[in-house]
Amino acid sequence: MSIKILLASGSRHSIPPLQHSPGVARVIYTLSQALKKEGYDIQVISQYHPDLSSLSYDRKVYRHPKPNWITGMQQAWLKCLPYRWLKKRYGFTQIDRILYYKGVVKEASKIKPDLVISFMHIELFKQLHQHIPQAQHIYFFRSTDLAKRIGKANMSYLLKNSAGFLANTQAPIQELKFFGDFDFPAKTIYNAVLHPRPDKEEIKLARQEIRMQNNIDADAVVLGFAGRFSEEKSLLELFQAVAELNQAGANYHILLAGDIRNEKTPNWPYYQKLKSFEQQQLKGKVHWQGWVTHHKLWEFYAAIDFGLVLSKYSEGNSMFLLESLFYGKPVIATRIGGNAEVIRTGYNGFLVHPKKIQDELEQVLYRLQQESSGYEILVENAKNYITQHHAPAIMIQQFKEYLQNFN
Repeated sequence: MSIKILLASGSRHSIPPLQHSPGVARVIYTLSQALKKEGYDIQVISQYHPDLSSLSYDRKVYRHPKPNWITGMQQAWLKCLPYRWLKKRYGFTQIDRILYYKGVVKEASKIKPDLVISFMHIELFKQLHQHIPQAQHIYFFRSTDLAKRIGKANMSYLLKNSAGFLANTQAPIQELKFFGDFDFPAKTIYNAVLHPRPDKEEIKLARQEIRMQNNIDADAVVLGFAGRFSEEKSLLELFQAVAELNQAGANYHILLAGDIRNEKTPNWPYYQKLKSFEQQQLKGKVHWQGWVTHHKLWEFYAAIDFGLVLSKYSEGNSMFLLESLFYGKPVIATRIGGNAEVIRTGYNGFLVHPKKIQDELEQVLYRLQQESSGYEILVENAKNYITQHHAPAIMIQQFKEYLQNFN
């Protein structure tokens, strides 16, 4: 393909990915590496981080706007401006994000791309479209509830100005079709699990070690969650369901990965409510692992028996969900968004109603307690599902096929 392609990350994470980088950075890196090997003229812009200096990578392909004395002056000026003015001018008010997007636009203008793919944030898509109008622009949305997240005005902007639309679940494309007519190519490209699975012996040893460190007995069933400690993730409902079942004789433990101090909008009252409930009704049954880096997360998966994705309101193509399945851990998830596109009840996990989480979670866990003989079938189905639907080669091929629309 002879056209010059730019992948622009709206999320403030570095590419190539660092140890703490989330799934989207790894997805963009995997796609760009695959295209680069096949001769595509491709460049990527993402957030600068000092740790990048220790990595060996092609600096002509992977670009990072660096802070300097000019951005320092801009930051000081932006801090003096009213909230309402920032919101009206940029569509958001986070000053570090404003400066990052300014840097992306400046770097992109130097590249003069023919095709720009903006990942996740509509504000970056709009800024790049406005500053590089001669290019074709594609928006890659990576969640659900498109209209709710970007608003009606931006939905109209997309329909009028997009050359294409990508999503990692099916729902956003249906929303776009419902909102208005369009003739540009739209496609769902699901996330892929991007790393090899350690061998069985390594997994077994990691499982034993983590369980021993947390005083989890061998016959306990461990439920795993990794993410933010917020109300929308339904952790209190999880705690309440497990407390009820354990009081009736079950032996469930909960393993949690995450650190509220790393969250952008921490809900401290909710977090304290969780800690209080644990002390009163789940002492010794909840194990807080703190922040687990991506390269150590496989040990977390090794230790658990089920993954949990209990979002109340929206969920995209969760990497935690996919990686849990990859490691043979069936997932219990709410029947919303991308969860319902992956999980099939009784096959590779179980779906619960987002408005009946505690009750239906209790029912599922009680059923599992009574019918434990079916667990190994769920495990194999979970692994097979990822191999068949979420291998890197599948994601890369779908992306390449989509790009053929823009020769």
